[in-house]
Amino acid sequence: MKKLFYPLASLVLMGSALTSCTQDSLEPEIATQLDIEKEPVTSIARLNMVLNGAYKYMQATPYYGRDYVIYNEVRTDNAYSAAYSGRFLYETDFRTLLTHSYPADTWVGIYKVVGMANIAIQSDITLNINENQATVDQYKAEAYALRALAHFDLMKLYGQQHVTRSTSSLTVPYITRYGATITEENSYRLTLAEIKTAIENDLATALDLVGPNVSSKVRINQQSILAIKARVAMYMAPFFGDAEYQTALDASQQAIALGGEIINKDEFLSSFAAGVVTKNSVFELQFLDNDNLGNGSLYNIYGNTNYGDIVAAENVVTIFDALDVRAGVLNVDSYGDLRNEGKYVDRADNVKLIRFEELILNIAECQVRLNQNTEALSTLNRIVTNRGLDAYTTADLATVLLERRRELMFEGFRFDDLMRNGQDIPAISERTANNTPAYGDYRLAFPIPQAETNVSSIQQNQGH
Repeated sequence: MKKLFYPLASLVLMGSALTSCTQDSLEPEIATQLDIEKEPVTSIARLNMVLNGAYKYMQATPYYGRDYVIYNEVRTDNAYSAAYSGRFLYETDFRTLLTHSYPADTWVGIYKVVGMANIAIQSDITLNINENQATVDQYKAEAYALRALAHFDLMKLYGQQHVTRSTSSLTVPYITRYGATITEENSYRLTLAEIKTAIENDLATALDLVGPNVSSKVRINQQSILAIKARVAMYMAPFFGDAEYQTALDASQQAIALGGEIINKDEFLSSFAAGVVTKNSVFELQFLDNDNLGNGSLYNIYGNTNYGDIVAAENVVTIFDALDVRAGVLNVDSYGDLRNEGKYVDRADNVKLIRFEELILNIAECQVRLNQNTEALSTLNRIVTNRGLDAYTTADLATVLLERRRELMFEGFRFDDLMRNGQDIPAISERTANNTPAYGDYRLAFPIPQAETNVSSIQQNQGH
């Protein structure tokens, strides 16, 4: 039996540094600080440590700390790599190869989150007299939701759904157990239909277990689980039908009922300031001044720094109206490059994974797609009038998608939005025709990393 392999760093507990491990396996090897076989996770304190490890891996540069967000911007008409320090040029040019480090590091990094989630899910907790099961259930709910989100993100990067365009398209292995022997039977690449079911099952379990408290926005809670459910359904709808839009609509409405609000125009730019959890936050990753990614941060890759390879496409200015406060994130630097200088303005910025505004835009889009145009207009104008613009008098899909692009620009949504709408990659002035693949092009999916295929029988993506 062949094992499916990926490198997994060892987890050093209590917020210490993460160090690499030489073992390459989807059966993660954890350093002696967390030896699961010798010292199983049986206490709430250790369960919390495992979850902290999962969140730490989410914060890392290959995942939401930088690369995952950047992939979804530089492969679109929002931004591109000027390659000032050589970063993300192949991704911008759609020339990513199976030997390249960025997709390999992200494959590894996201499966690390899966490994930590599985340890938490498998844990058998013994409660002390002053502890209760609700705490255990909350932590396990977080683990199930993180496992679902991680596999969803892996599927969007490495899955073939926009190449072979079928519910039977190959996606990625869905790993549900730590410590089990990984065989071809339990680690094969699921079809889109199969991974959809697996993700939905994990989210359903998370919702069954999660507690009612939604006050913390830096850990998964009921509201963010519902938001993830909506995000998944909207992505799946083109393949599985309009019932998915109804699922997304219901989940988004349930989520906004749990609190939060749209940030107003005067607070829009400041809401992205370092370390600030604002009233429109649903879920974000918290970075502290002494716990940031430094040169590997979103701030450094977007900003006018020695590592600032990612610049805005020149024509993004044209999509904003003159009074739109969201245009304030753009600035021309001293070298003449148009940049995102309004989001991720410091290396210790929190990364906002889910904002209240995304939920509102979800609702508006679903209402349009379900022919609820009157309701969609009212929903959409909640965003528009809070950004300094006049209210729309009609709402259609193109208008909703334009507002979505304006609102969420540089936050890692654009590529997925193009794909789920079956759109070609739009041309920008800095690209040649060869860098604007049509929907269905094999380059829309990253290759499975060679480090993986070298040691397993996993099937490589078409064209790579």
